[in-house]
Amino acid sequence: MAYDQTFLWGPRTVHPRLAPPLANLIAVNRKVPLTSFETALGFAPGPRSGRAAVANLRPVSLPGTGARLGFATSLPAFVYGARRPGHECDDVARTYMRCLSRLGANVVIQADANDGMWTGPDGRDAAERWQPLAWVGSAWRAVSDPAVRFTYAVNPFLVGNLADTPFDGQSAIFERGRRGSACHYVGNASFQAAGDDPALRSFAGPKPEFLALAPWAVPDGPRPALRSAGAALAAGSSPRRYVQTAVIADLPFPRDPVRPGCVVAGR
Repeated sequence: MAYDQTFLWGPRTVHPRLAPPLANLIAVNRKVPLTSFETALGFAPGPRSGRAAVANLRPVSLPGTGARLGFATSLPAFVYGARRPGHECDDVARTYMRCLSRLGANVVIQADANDGMWTGPDGRDAAERWQPLAWVGSAWRAVSDPAVRFTYAVNPFLVGNLADTPFDGQSAIFERGRRGSACHYVGNASFQAAGDDPALRSFAGPKPEFLALAPWAVPDGPRPALRSAGAALAAGSSPRRYVQTAVIADLPFPRDPVRPGCVVAGR
């Protein structure tokens, strides 16, 4: 059985009888729910209910810090479902993020390989034709939605073309309740009434929760120009290249709401 899995390794051996890379493997999270792309590839989902589902989502505490890492690999980071206190973990395929919060995670690790053009439509929302706007409903929502209690969200992207499939996005780190300078993903400066999903109106505009953000392949600008650049990247015909960089930020506990933010990584 093949799974989409996130692994967490530690610096020291925790399983002395096992060979590397298992000797210092701390946690494994199996993705649930899956995208249609993953289902077509034959991946199996992780457990969605019962003790196995809770064990799969249980946060990992980092010794000597206040951090409790919870994993939400791409699609699960968008899955909140209906609010039913006391039943957050009944079916994690429907209420993944609510369960993760209920279990005590305060740092969301949202590892991503997003199959699709960053400047194209969002596959999760048939009404939304601009993926960066829909994406605000994952890591940014994790630190802004009052119904969950995450302090930080870390969303790294794998970018590039693999077997004629584009993977794209902008890596970012977010902090709940941060005040001061604000920024946004490309094309998200304002809500576009002619094409955006009205349900996502609050997702548009600058957000102070951004601690750090990776630049996109071209500077921000009008959406038509960004769409053209994204199409050229996907076709391999652009003089530009996908941005390979890293975003870094300290994640202290307690948090500092007035710290510098919106730091844009280098190319």
